[in-house]
Amino acid sequence: MSKVYFVSDTHFSHKNILKYEPIRIDFVAKFMSEHGSRKTFDEAYKFLTDCVETGENVETMLYWHDEALIAAWNSRVKDDDVVWFLGDFGFKDTKRMQEIGRRLKGHKRMIMGNHDREKPEFYYTCGFEFVSPFPIILKRKFILSHAPIFVDYEEDKNGNIVRVDSPIGRFFNIYGHVHSHGDFNTIDNQSACVCVERINFTPICLSVFDRYVESNEGNPAKGRNRG
Repeated sequence: MSKVYFVSDTHFSHKNILKYEPIRIDFVAKFMSEHGSRKTFDEAYKFLTDCVETGENVETMLYWHDEALIAAWNSRVKDDDVVWFLGDFGFKDTKRMQEIGRRLKGHKRMIMGNHDREKPEFYYTCGFEFVSPFPIILKRKFILSHAPIFVDYEEDKNGNIVRVDSPIGRFFNIYGHVHSHGDFNTIDNQSACVCVERINFTPICLSVFDRYVESNEGNPAKGRNRG
């Protein structure tokens, strides 16, 4: 039986992403030490740190970064699974992005992010079967977006944030964009962040959402830990 997965913000071949998100250095160093780099974890970690600090050997650094993400994706996703990708795919030349996209398993569907600057048609050539520049509603319960959407809050006349009871406020928002930013929970009773840094760099199957949709009762975040 096929499954549905969510993931966002791979930032393939983004030369500065290890500087902005140093949690990736650990992840890539571990992959390097286990997959033929001929470096121990400590050697790989130092190599990557030096790359970030000096700007040297960037192509090698990005090769291992991209390969680690591809391997993590394909270790979880099967060919007949569905993957909702919630934006910021990659930063390299178009041929490289097409090559990477075609290696990623699953029926891939994209909500474009702020760094997905090609026309939607380009991402179809990368292996995506559906591409939207806008958030969408899934199964009449979930809003899928790149950036978080605070759908059940508004400002009063004094500028204070207040909760409102409205139909749109009952949607659960699945989003990316914020990476490991500390102001956002990985999951709460209103939303979930599926940036790769939040989900061990591997697409996550939120089966609890399916149960919520089917039963139409309970809290979709119930029983899951915050990150």
